[in-house]
Amino acid sequence: MIGHNIPEEHERTRSQLAESVARFLAEGGKIQDCTGAGSVPRPPGFRRYQAPLVPPVAKAPPAPVVEQSPAVPKPPARQARRETKRQARAEELDALLQQIRAYAHTSLSRGAVAKVLNISPQRLTKLVDEHSIDFPRWRRNE
Repeated sequence: MIGHNIPEEHERTRSQLAESVARFLAEGGKIQDCTGAGSVPRPPGFRRYQAPLVPPVAKAPPAPVVEQSPAVPKPPARQARRETKRQARAEELDALLQQIRAYAHTSLSRGAVAKVLNISPQRLTKLVDEHSIDFPRWRRNE
């Protein structure tokens, strides 16, 4: 296209289009007006992400206000089971903390101690920080 006169190309194309329209109308063709047609949305490309489909949440009608007495006792059996579970968890935590304190003075790293105790390194770090256990992150090789 370098060196060509572009306006002349456009005029030639326009005249060819006008001749083909005149020939179409001379042969009995009719031009239809398609005025309701708008633009067609493009299909989503690979970079466009559709919004996640979230099911609509049905709002429940407001619950009626029920007045309760200020001190409602819990069933004794349920309360006893909960207390038993709390005590068992506290005893397990105490035993775990004793083991961590014992391993803190060995030459094992925190990662190795976590594997031995079958807990995650993050939990070991959390317990060490919460209970102020002297367990250095790195060992000095002497």
